[in-house]
Amino acid sequence: MNRSTSLRRHWPSVLLVLATVALLAGLGYLAAWRQARQIETARASLLASALLRQLEVATTQAGQGFDEIRRYRGVVPCSPEHLRIMRQADIGAGFIALFGAFLDGGLYCSSLGVEDGTAVPLGPPDYILRNTRLWSQKSLPFADDVPVLILARGDLLAVIAKDLILSALPEEPGLSGMIVHPASGIVLAGRGGFDTGWLRVQTPGTLSSHMREGRIIAMATARDLEVTAAVAIAPPALAATVAALARWLVPGGAVLGLVIGLAAARLLRRRSSPEAELRLALRNRQLHLVYQPMIDQETGRWAGAEALLRWERPDGTSTAPAAFVAIAETGGLMAELTQEMLRLLANDLGPIHAASPVGFHMAFNIATPDLHDEATMDCIAALIEDLGIRRGYLTAEIREHSLLNPQTTYQHLLALQDLGVNVAIDDFGSGYSGLGLLESFRVDYIKIEPDFIRALNRTAAATTLVRNVVEIARSLAVGIVAEGVESAAQADALKALGVRYGQGWLHAPPLSATALLEGLKGQQAPAAADSLNPPPTGG
Repeated sequence: MNRSTSLRRHWPSVLLVLATVALLAGLGYLAAWRQARQIETARASLLASALLRQLEVATTQAGQGFDEIRRYRGVVPCSPEHLRIMRQADIGAGFIALFGAFLDGGLYCSSLGVEDGTAVPLGPPDYILRNTRLWSQKSLPFADDVPVLILARGDLLAVIAKDLILSALPEEPGLSGMIVHPASGIVLAGRGGFDTGWLRVQTPGTLSSHMREGRIIAMATARDLEVTAAVAIAPPALAATVAALARWLVPGGAVLGLVIGLAAARLLRRRSSPEAELRLALRNRQLHLVYQPMIDQETGRWAGAEALLRWERPDGTSTAPAAFVAIAETGGLMAELTQEMLRLLANDLGPIHAASPVGFHMAFNIATPDLHDEATMDCIAALIEDLGIRRGYLTAEIREHSLLNPQTTYQHLLALQDLGVNVAIDDFGSGYSGLGLLESFRVDYIKIEPDFIRALNRTAAATTLVRNVVEIARSLAVGIVAEGVESAAQADALKALGVRYGQGWLHAPPLSATALLEGLKGQQAPAAADSLNPPPTGG
């Protein structure tokens, strides 16, 4: 066979390979764009929530200061004693620049002292919220270069430096934000040139995101203050994140796609449907559990473990968990899969529970439809009662994307907690419901989406996102576990950000029940154990 004939014979295969590589590379880029948008949307949402929380803390400190000053009745306004009381109220009120006496529409004196015996007129307030007047476009003569917010209630006022409120918003290109009173359009504080035309009408007490003119816009609206905090990420900033992710997602996605394509081709050759094969596997008890420890990265101790389903066929081949879970979801087998997991857990858990030190917990995954299934809930209750499981030992991990409408599952989550089962949010950062759920429902810990951990030290966006998650979780007393820790560099970065607990191949691979039990017996005495339940607050 001459060279020309050989080329003609293999040319279709070459074209197919080239077309496949091009397609998979394109899909990798699309995945990078989608992941970048998820990361930047989550970051914008976190920053908007942080801005709003800064303002809420500032107004709370102002109200507490007013109450403290008014406890001293009969003190002459602007007398030395009155000034001392106002200075005392300043202590610990980190967002308050000064307290002052508000008389006849002006500032007569303040915790800084008496200027010249004349009032500083303030004029009409920008708006009035119940019994509080607010000025947002004022400056004070003795600090005319410092933008401030002024709150007045009765004969007292508080001055808040806008820069302190905006400290939650990093100063970086392409990032802008503001706090606005939507009813009047008055901007209380802003940075980076945010346009009020990018806003949408939003229900108080909610968090949302949308795209406008190529920008990611995140909005957090207060329940009581009638204000909205909004953050925008411009197209160039989003494009930089896309480019950073594409450098490893495009080639990695192409390789992964080829592997998935080969697996899919093999699957198509099977005579039975995926649903029928999984149903047969459940009937023949081909699934088993492994347990991956969660590690205290400061001490190296095991703080808990997660029960993970595995499917291995008699011929030695296996199906990835994400694949057979997807088959179960589309084939209506999710309840049966969860109940098989609980049956396997009940078989293993007796000696593991007995050997577990104080504070150690066992986590398992549960899908939202399972919470509505009475048989599944009965299995959990029976497992707890039959084995005498102590309260707080079991933790149900609910994937964030399944909680887009938490009201529909709220009562079911309460029912779990009534059984003594703790609740955690898995893959935190992959959806947009987590922040609202953290504020409205008691969650024991969150597990950060593994994609963000893999992007640590590669993109500033991922590092910033994890840092903001830690700050918000710490403020809400919610524990944090980093999932998918695969390198020492990632572990060091997480510890520097205040994430104490990690799970991944760097610390420990998934173990058999026997190996987990042996490892637990080698742990320190129970009295020395650390605990995720109640959760740590980021460190």
